[in-house]
Amino acid sequence: MQTVYGVPALNLAERIVTFESDGVRLPGIVTSPTATGPDKLGLLLLSPGLKHRVGPHRLHLKLARFAATRGLHVFRFDFHGTGDAEGELPGREVPDLHERIQNGFFKGDAVNALRAFKEETGVERVIACGLCGGAITALYLADADSMVDGIIGFQLPVKVLDQESDFADQISEEYSDFILMLYLKKLFNPDAWRNFFTGKSEYGLIRKTITRRLGRLFGAGGREGGERSIPEGINRIFLQAYDNVAGRVKMLWIYSEQERARYDFESEFEKCCLAGSERPYTKRIIEGSNHEMAPDDAQEHLFALIDDWLEHEYGTRPGGAE
Repeated sequence: MQTVYGVPALNLAERIVTFESDGVRLPGIVTSPTATGPDKLGLLLLSPGLKHRVGPHRLHLKLARFAATRGLHVFRFDFHGTGDAEGELPGREVPDLHERIQNGFFKGDAVNALRAFKEETGVERVIACGLCGGAITALYLADADSMVDGIIGFQLPVKVLDQESDFADQISEEYSDFILMLYLKKLFNPDAWRNFFTGKSEYGLIRKTITRRLGRLFGAGGREGGERSIPEGINRIFLQAYDNVAGRVKMLWIYSEQERARYDFESEFEKCCLAGSERPYTKRIIEGSNHEMAPDDAQEHLFALIDDWLEHEYGTRPGGAE
């Protein structure tokens, strides 16, 4: 029998649930617990923006099976205009849609999904979970409804990139240094030099990463440590939601080691916005993972981190499938 993180794929009790959100019907799937767990606790899976409720690399399906064996009810659904849901998305430009999502575009659907989840299963506390756009939607949902007791977010974005401005001017100093190191590692790579001399390299990005690094080395830039500030580009809607839920909601933030959003979170949000303030959350880094938390060994690491956090915060234990 096929298993995912030790979860038998065929021993699941699942049912389709549809609900209404702003006049359109959204489909979802409820997965029932296969083990005894915390009373009336559920996991609400929020899609990363434009993805189907199955999730990238079937991530949500695997999370549902995993959480069921920890005694949690699980609900995953499609936002309007995505997957099998009714409705349409505004415009056709993906960057614009991503920016809308980062500013709360799907919060209304998430609120209605939470209500449907409660009516269908009787859950009274919910952990909202999502990747990227789903992670920030989870934060906005927690701000909107006190039923959200916890958040598990992967690759949480804290900055909104201006599509009209140069990417190199908006990234953090630490991520700029990381990109520069990648280029330096290619100095003895013939293919890299061939790309450089045939117009296939990103000359502007190379020049600006070098300039920024030299500027800091010679005292022409950089920020003083411990100085509270809000860097340009930080999502102020996110900041307000974070301030509203910090200390009330349990939070687990997980990033891939080389993820740009990780550098934004650490160097722009933690270093500047928090600047020595209390950090009432858990943060974990996964090596060798891409943005969508793949390949399989990265997902195994991801599930192990979630398992530890659930056990610490909610007392869950792995349970046998029925």
